[in-house]
Amino acid sequence: WYDANQERYRRPEERTIAYFEIPSKTFLRSGDPTEEEEIEAMQYHADHMDEFKDPSSTNATDSVTYDAVRDQVLAKVRANDALSKASTFANEEILPELEGATFEEVAKGYGGMKTATLTQNGWPVGFQNALDVRELVFNLEVGGDLDCDVVAGSDRVYLIQLTGIRESAIRPFEEVKEQVSTACRAE
Repeated sequence: WYDANQERYRRPEERTIAYFEIPSKTFLRSGDPTEEEEIEAMQYHADHMDEFKDPSSTNATDSVTYDAVRDQVLAKVRANDALSKASTFANEEILPELEGATFEEVAKGYGGMKTATLTQNGWPVGFQNALDVRELVFNLEVGGDLDCDVVAGSDRVYLIQLTGIRESAIRPFEEVKEQVSTACRAE
């Protein structure tokens, strides 16, 4: 039965990564908004009115005016800008730095290196923007020119290096013996 149904016991590909995070709040601007920020905030409000509803309204389509949520919109625009700047910094400053230093050495300056193992169809637990993280990890190549890259979360940027691949394989009978026995009896 095991021989005839081996695909049921296929282990998905697993990839091991090293990573560190750069919080976008490092790049967050404070103080009075510039004229450009004010215009950008007004445009953001106009484009995302569904984010700004009046909680006291019984009509779900009632949007709040820009003036009523100005500070909230400006904070959102500044957070988006900070994330963009963090991503640019990671791509233009840190990735080139990795050409002359190890990933672990560079990570020390940003709170240290962490590790994780992701499965091909699994959910990368503990990451913001998990689907983009998984997609990036499964497009990296160990030891190649593409073994490290950047992906943005919602309030941080991840620098991720692929450190190992465990190929998909049929699990040995001894490892799945109980599952096979249960499935065989059920059938």
